[in-house]
Amino acid sequence: MSKAKTGLLAIMVIISCVQAYLIMSGQHLSGPSQPGEAVWFGPEPALGEVCLPGRIYIALNPEEVLLVETFSDTYSALVSALGQADYAGAEWFAVELIQHREFAPGILFKFDYPVSKKLLTSLLPMFYETDFPFASIDCIFVPKEMGPVQFINTAERQAWQFQPDLSWHVFAAAVAEPGDALEIRWTPLPASDSYSVAAGVYDIAGPALLAVPDWESEEIDFEALVRSFYLGPEVIEESDGTEIYTDGVRALRIYPHGAVEYTLVSAENGQGQLTQADLLKMSLSFIAGHGGWPGRMLPTELENSPAKKRVKFADYAAGLPVAAEDTGVAVEIDGLTVSRYQRKLIRAKPGSVSEHVEVRPFAWLISQPTTKIHQLFVNQDARIHIADLALVYYWHMDTLIPAWKVTLGDRIVYAGAADGRVLAARPLRGN
Repeated sequence: MSKAKTGLLAIMVIISCVQAYLIMSGQHLSGPSQPGEAVWFGPEPALGEVCLPGRIYIALNPEEVLLVETFSDTYSALVSALGQADYAGAEWFAVELIQHREFAPGILFKFDYPVSKKLLTSLLPMFYETDFPFASIDCIFVPKEMGPVQFINTAERQAWQFQPDLSWHVFAAAVAEPGDALEIRWTPLPASDSYSVAAGVYDIAGPALLAVPDWESEEIDFEALVRSFYLGPEVIEESDGTEIYTDGVRALRIYPHGAVEYTLVSAENGQGQLTQADLLKMSLSFIAGHGGWPGRMLPTELENSPAKKRVKFADYAAGLPVAAEDTGVAVEIDGLTVSRYQRKLIRAKPGSVSEHVEVRPFAWLISQPTTKIHQLFVNQDARIHIADLALVYYWHMDTLIPAWKVTLGDRIVYAGAADGRVLAARPLRGN
């Protein structure tokens, strides 16, 4: 009898370990449904729905550019037309990219992170990974007229171009009659004695009013969320109202303001190789199984180095990303296991406007000695390189603030787009 009990206990331990692994990796448990096991938050998005450009610029001429609202009808039409590109064995040509390159007229698709050629096939399904002559790119430029399409790596200052089969009329029509664009004119950010500028970096042409939407926090079914992680966890309530659910190995924190944080105490310490596509697939599966995919989100950070594997997704408000360290959805993976999951969504109320804020060109803000961003730039030992510049809504003290997200050689800085105050700065994470 004692041996039978020991054997049964061993089997139960093995089953428990398998179930824990499935839960941590974002997979649904198989077998007959039992209370607390079958939790479904909705479908998991396909890779092709999320590996999309964070920005699309319409270049009317070399000095006049418009920014298309992300997820608008025009954005979707341009992404769809690009996705129908047919390789058809065209010959590639490598060209050296001029650092301060101007694009016009045409459409510039811009990603917030370097996209590997394997991940790019999710956006361009008519291509195979081996069709691309590069390792990664962060921009794609389609000219208005039928001409070579350029795949660009701005960090390496290289471009590869070829002549694909495309629905050229879609791109020509977008340039001729721009739709769903912010009512702000953009222009290439000029270099100066204190900083250099990468290709495809745009600044607003002059002061402009920007509508700031009302916001609301995401509503989550926390009871279902807990069941998606545990069958019978221990519950600890802290003095500030934070609830901690744990089984001794994993901890799920639900904060009073609605933020969620999951951590795995013991992970595999970086063992295992993942491609960008693998990393995104695991992240999407885990999010879909633990709270659900919120929709209308794109990855704005993607780090896939031996030291760290991390993806962060941002929500979009009125066509611009909502940015801050403590907003969005972030997933970290150690080995082949999700070790950290953070979720706090600040969502714009559709069609709402809380105020209009006058935003100023970044070039003007850094030229004013009284602004904090100017002081940050001048107090440098070497010339700064501006790799990217984007207008965002920054979540700060329960308020959405129009801000410039400035990507430099070694860090990212957020500066108020109205006054140039430095809202945050952090090291640039690798990819």
